[in-house]
Amino acid sequence: MFEHVFQFLPATSKFNEQMWDTSGGNIVVIDLEDSLQNVIKPELNSLIKKEGREKLVSYFYQSQLTNKIPGIRVNRFGSEEFEKDTQMLVSLKNTRPGYIFIPKVESKEELENYVRHFSELNINYNFLVPIIETKQGLLQLKNILKVSCKNKLHYFAWGHHDYNLDVGNWPFVEQDNIEYWNIVREFILEVEGAGYHYLCNPLNQIFNDAFFSSIATYEKSLCSRSAGHVVLNYQQAKLLQSVNLLSPRQDFLSTASLNSDQKKQLAEKTVSCFNHEVKTGFTIDDKTKMFISPQQYLAARNFLSAIKK
Repeated sequence: MFEHVFQFLPATSKFNEQMWDTSGGNIVVIDLEDSLQNVIKPELNSLIKKEGREKLVSYFYQSQLTNKIPGIRVNRFGSEEFEKDTQMLVSLKNTRPGYIFIPKVESKEELENYVRHFSELNINYNFLVPIIETKQGLLQLKNILKVSCKNKLHYFAWGHHDYNLDVGNWPFVEQDNIEYWNIVREFILEVEGAGYHYLCNPLNQIFNDAFFSSIATYEKSLCSRSAGHVVLNYQQAKLLQSVNLLSPRQDFLSTASLNSDQKKQLAEKTVSCFNHEVKTGFTIDDKTKMFISPQQYLAARNFLSAIKK
């Protein structure tokens, strides 16, 4: 069993009061970052995020739940959208988010800036969840873990899709790849060695229950401390309550790689599917039932542009 299960939902979602019940360890995270963007037409991003914030504020005032935000992901510190996110949190007086997820943390100083900024604005919360999702962030992990605000931290997460995009991987290194687990294993050792807890990544094969169960079992076996898990839908959250964590398997691991033609075909398919289906945030491939993130789309597009040169 995982300590907490976090399900990210765009701030534009249809919320109900049951989503705010955290008694079973399932925590809804309202996303103001990745899921509120249009990577095909980035000029729309500011408007999309504005609509998300307005809808969220409207819902909270109408439902009188202004003191209950289980989790929220804000935009990156120093950006205009981050300032607007914090202004929104200030406007929700007496609100205390349980967890504030902060993206693309790359230094100890940046993490401490978040803490200082929230304190100056009297934004109360239980814990910050730093997401390490760039090459620079991973290189600086040991230093980041020396941060002074230890009482405000519990989980550390490795955001592998942003990381894959940042280092130029195509296709992405995912949970079926040994290279992925080499990074995760070292990440867990550093995080737990500093006294914190690992937050496991979501699986983009959202309807492959057998694979998800194998992944959850294996990653829990790598942790010596209690861990959390991010999921992409309710089915995955429910599955985590029943998987047998006592029998870790590794039969899903592979060292296989695609040849140049296969990489090109996958990139073309990813771009085509994303262009056809996406409005904001992510899309789902109707044939494979796999989640396609904005980062995967951008990486595929970058790959295709590079091979044309």
